[in-house]
Amino acid sequence: WIEANAGGCAAMVRRWVALMHVVSAMRLAPIVKELEDLAASRRGVLTTSLPLHYNRPLSEEARACEGRRLAKGLTSDRLFVEDDVAPVDRSKRRALLATLYVAIDLLDEAHCLVTPDSYAGSDAAYVHAMLHRREGALVGELGLTGFQNARYWNGVLGTHPLFEDLGAAVLLREAAAASSTGGGAPAAAEVVPAAARAFLAGLEAAGSMWDADRFVALCSEAVLGGDAALEAFCARVQYLEWCLLYRRVHATALQSS
Repeated sequence: WIEANAGGCAAMVRRWVALMHVVSAMRLAPIVKELEDLAASRRGVLTTSLPLHYNRPLSEEARACEGRRLAKGLTSDRLFVEDDVAPVDRSKRRALLATLYVAIDLLDEAHCLVTPDSYAGSDAAYVHAMLHRREGALVGELGLTGFQNARYWNGVLGTHPLFEDLGAAVLLREAAAASSTGGGAPAAAEVVPAAARAFLAGLEAAGSMWDADRFVALCSEAVLGGDAALEAFCARVQYLEWCLLYRRVHATALQSS
């Protein structure tokens, strides 16, 4: 269905899927592949509200996190095999590592990496909003919930080059899933509730341009309303979003190194 109706977008999807599983051994350190594999294995948990500790000590559960064990002692400069790191490249490398960290539950580490580089249109600001969306309904800094903080950083971000591709990819992915049922009942994990259908309709009406605040509102509705089907939809969309963002920061970091 995607080949017949999406043309070049199918190739784009194949490229980011391949990128998730193939690391350039010439440039990237082996630890990156380990972190990528862990991120891929956790694709269904991106809607789970996860606390940030900020200046407080990590909880015992947070210290035992598998991602934290893997990433112990890792810095953005150690992502690449080369030892020489030009200062101009460091923000791109920080964005790459932070994007990986968001997917493996290391929100505090990601927060430290992106905060200095979070300005309008930057990948760091995108990751900054994403990690607070993962914080979800929990109250964090300045008495704001993660969802409220995510909307703040969406405002800082403004627009982003990923938005148009992301909107189109979400519409294609959901249309392909609907088509694959052949008119029958979809699997429980693929049910698209009314709120999600309204979100997709709004996305289509906007010419597939992504609306980050509307998606935060949808995630909030799913989590606060205890809507499992809506949360499953949000998890699918967030994993697709993460893959596309990771593809972008991965390529940018490689080009700058």
